[in-house]
Amino acid sequence: MTSRRIWIATVLFALLTTALPIGAQAPEEVRTAFLQWAKKSLYPVSNADLAASTKDLQPIEKMIGDAKIVGLSEGIHAAAEPLVFRNRLFKHLVEHLGFTAIAMESGIVESRVLNDYVTQGKGEIDAVLKQGLSNGFDTFRQNGELIRWIREHNARLPPDADKVQVFGLDIPGSPGNFDAARGPDTALQTSLEYLRVADPQEAAQLQRRVETFLPVLKDINGYGDVKQPERDALTAAIADLVSLMERQQFAYIAKSSKGDYDWAKRAAIGARQTDSWFRRMPLGWKLEDGLAWTRYAMQVRDRTMADNLDWVRSRLGPRGRVLVFAASGHLASTVVQVPTQPMREMIPLGTYAKDRFGSDFINILNLVVNGEIVYCSANPRRVMPLKPPPASAIENLFAAVSVPRYVLDLRRAPPGVSTWLHEVHDHWNGFGTSQFATADAFDLVFYVSPVTSACVPQVKPQT
Repeated sequence: MTSRRIWIATVLFALLTTALPIGAQAPEEVRTAFLQWAKKSLYPVSNADLAASTKDLQPIEKMIGDAKIVGLSEGIHAAAEPLVFRNRLFKHLVEHLGFTAIAMESGIVESRVLNDYVTQGKGEIDAVLKQGLSNGFDTFRQNGELIRWIREHNARLPPDADKVQVFGLDIPGSPGNFDAARGPDTALQTSLEYLRVADPQEAAQLQRRVETFLPVLKDINGYGDVKQPERDALTAAIADLVSLMERQQFAYIAKSSKGDYDWAKRAAIGARQTDSWFRRMPLGWKLEDGLAWTRYAMQVRDRTMADNLDWVRSRLGPRGRVLVFAASGHLASTVVQVPTQPMREMIPLGTYAKDRFGSDFINILNLVVNGEIVYCSANPRRVMPLKPPPASAIENLFAAVSVPRYVLDLRRAPPGVSTWLHEVHDHWNGFGTSQFATADAFDLVFYVSPVTSACVPQVKPQT
């Protein structure tokens, strides 16, 4: 296995490694009260495809209310059932509650390819998915189904209707993950491409300042060797790029369009976000030095996603409503502890969103138990059975309801149960534990068991 592949595996499975449980099982009186309440209060949901009715999701409308932002977490990447639920929920929100966008845990600069496809029909679907999704997420079948559905929905709308949009929220270029088609130089290259049309002279000058760094930004393995003066020079060039985009706003819009300018400016900011991520890496770092520094890079990442969500909201107007889809560790609205992993403590995107938007932000915790996923981007693909939850994991309590898929509003739990749910508990995703106060971090729960692989089927070579 090459050092690159070792890095991929290390980062991808950083949150999938068993952590020592610190919580405790629910006391018997809490367990009894929870099961009595849950069994009469839950709403079973279907696992049907996008062509089916979403009538079973009607109860969620009241739970969401008038919230402009709904966060839906993903208990584990690469599982089909959470993605199927996401697709059906988004369809329902669009058709019944007027939602006009989805924002996902994927590169923000890359997502313009997706947005142009669903709103304007630009591109071919396979290339759009490959170029528009980060972290190998194009290998999940349900992502393609979602993008196709949005395109078809928009095509049926009247010409003057607001079209449903698709955005990424994540740092551009998937730094630390080499399963993506576009690397960490994506945002900077995209900004320069725009400037070559809007301002060729400034583009040439900036190109000279950054061109020696572009090869380094294609691969994380080289950045550790970049000395402090050179790091500072790259950071300064990107700061000047952002400043240029800001002060030349109206001149550049006149030479292009407001839409092109807005995306190009976000790409410049994306370059700054990527640079900030890289700068957490110690000078001289090598893979064998370990991943302790990634805890600081993770802080950059979640704050970046929160700021990018602000930008998405600004593009939707005051009445716009958006579904945000990301891993549970990103969407929790409290601090998340992962004590045995390099990041140790995370301040998630959801914490910033709850602080900024208050009751306009409602989020849903996805709990998964049993089944298996497949590491789709590996060659050969790697089958990964989910391990049973440890006794301390809260998933055991929700599994005891014995309903395979359901939604439950945590805010309506009876007093004794509510008090317990607001305490810090172990949460198990099939591979490792994180700790947070369940009902402080999330408003609703979507429970599903078992899960299956989301991989796009591999095409067998013809013989």
